[in-house]
Amino acid sequence: MSEDFKFRLRFHLQEGHVIDIDRERVELLKRDGGPTIVLRGDKETIKTSSYLIVVGEPYASSDEAMKDALMLRERLLAMAARKRIGINLGEDVLRAGFTKKALDYYREELGKPARNDVHGIDVWAASGKTAFIRMDVSSSLTIGGDQFLSLMKEILAAPSPLSGNEGLSAELFALSHFDSSPRSRFLTLMTAIEALLTAAPRPDEAQAFVEETVARVKDLACDSATKEALRSSLQWLKSESIGQTGRKLAEELLGEQTYLDRVAKKFFAYIYGVRSEIMHSGRPADSAEDMLLLANTTATFVGDLLWELMDRRAGQLTTAERPTVIDAIQISGTMSPSGPVGPIVPAPYRFPFRPEE
Repeated sequence: MSEDFKFRLRFHLQEGHVIDIDRERVELLKRDGGPTIVLRGDKETIKTSSYLIVVGEPYASSDEAMKDALMLRERLLAMAARKRIGINLGEDVLRAGFTKKALDYYREELGKPARNDVHGIDVWAASGKTAFIRMDVSSSLTIGGDQFLSLMKEILAAPSPLSGNEGLSAELFALSHFDSSPRSRFLTLMTAIEALLTAAPRPDEAQAFVEETVARVKDLACDSATKEALRSSLQWLKSESIGQTGRKLAEELLGEQTYLDRVAKKFFAYIYGVRSEIMHSGRPADSAEDMLLLANTTATFVGDLLWELMDRRAGQLTTAERPTVIDAIQISGTMSPSGPVGPIVPAPYRFPFRPEE
């Protein structure tokens, strides 16, 4: 007897937004002789739920289930865009979860199979009802008061720490910490880097070549709008590219510091390439790319760039003297369903600061 498959897509809306449905579940789609797709919440009603869940079943294969799951994910994004609200659809990967031993414990306690509760898409072979186990973890960072005041006094006594677009870059960097999507956060951080870049002019010979090419545009057999677009694009060639400018800035400010085993200029080249892949195709070319790790490392990189720029302007602090204002990290959590926490497998995480320095 062949197995049936299900998909499950867990998501949530931005804080303060609810769907006004006082029912436990509603049917979104039913195909004749095929799967049914329903929306429900993690509480008694959809309106009172913290998380919303779309479930589709049954499917003859995991590929068919995943195809519908991706279709629903796209439709939810379209809905959010039409309604102009925030929606977090997860990454479709398990960042932290329970070990097999812990899941076996819950299977025995609950009398049904137990799975880790993935924020995003999960596809599995259906065999009756399944319990989804998660631990909602919250953390707080305690900022050392004396160190905070000391650093603030130092900054206040120094010349203006930021100039021009450096302020915009710092603002984007600060706001990126509120973005829960690694891919979105990564793109925000890349924009923060680009705000720091001022392209230098290319050599005179290269600029002369560009001018000669621009002059030939008038002789092309095409409409005036196309000619103007070509002239405008060619003018950009008089200056160095963003990639070249970013590599130079990284090398100048960060030298031989490494990020994901790459020196600064090569790390910038790598993340700029990933950024281009995402912007052109919606995802990195390497499907195994860990966007959480890359976003966290990029945050460290951007923070280091800004720190070096401020240091050089103030002419006081050095890289080795960077203070760490984090005194303690407190973590607490709740279980769903209720029960012992059990062993947790932590996901890799690099904080956007360097406590060891």
